[in-house]
Amino acid sequence: MRRLIPVISLALIFMLACEETEEGCLDLLAENFSFEAVNACDSCCLYPTLNLRLELMSDTLDYSFSDTLVLDSDDSLTINTLQLVFSDFSFISAGQSYKIEDSLHNEDLSIKDDFVFFEAMQTRTLGNTRFEDELGFIDFRAGFDENRVRPFFPPSSIDQDSRLDLALDSLYLSSEDELLAGKCIIKWIQSGSIDTIQLSNNQINGGISFESDRFVAAGQDWQLKIILDVDLLLEGINSTFSSVQIANVMVDNLYGSVRLE
Repeated sequence: MRRLIPVISLALIFMLACEETEEGCLDLLAENFSFEAVNACDSCCLYPTLNLRLELMSDTLDYSFSDTLVLDSDDSLTINTLQLVFSDFSFISAGQSYKIEDSLHNEDLSIKDDFVFFEAMQTRTLGNTRFEDELGFIDFRAGFDENRVRPFFPPSSIDQDSRLDLALDSLYLSSEDELLAGKCIIKWIQSGSIDTIQLSNNQINGGISFESDRFVAAGQDWQLKIILDVDLLLEGINSTFSSVQIANVMVDNLYGSVRLE
């Protein structure tokens, strides 16, 4: 029996030593915070993901591309495609402003890659968040901040896996050296004619701010819905308008037709 005591003591010491050296994530804001870990690991913490979802509404109902819209002018149309880019997201509480940083690099330049490109109803990942707070406002803009984007031109030099590259692939007109904030194809029901609508980035000035009462919890994935009311987006247009005229009206209507949930 006396011989067993030293053996048991050595086993206990060994177990305690193992516990003291156990590594794990010790950041309370991470998804994989470890209560058992004693020492902080090297870059093993995982942080919550913010996903953005774009949904189209007509009045109070979901809108899909097979649905017919009747305008105030009694014209009717369907939206065949809709592409939009949003960027410059800020999440603001009473005493703090948060941004999601996911930088891409081009030679000596770097840019905050928070461009989210939608093709109709989709869910896109904006990035990872590392905070817990009650948000009072959420700010973002439609289109591109050209002062941030232009230094990276030509677009072929930009990281091909970036969100910015995805947006530019669809919304940059190389022949005219123009950035679009969005693009839409509509079909008029009565005549069957099709208009391609290009929403110029230069026409959309500044951003938009939404009040929020969302509590963002530590360590938990979360989602924001961008609701686009297509009736409000197309308000004031009719089949006698040119594509340029329709685009001008849609640009004027864009921010008023968007809300967050």
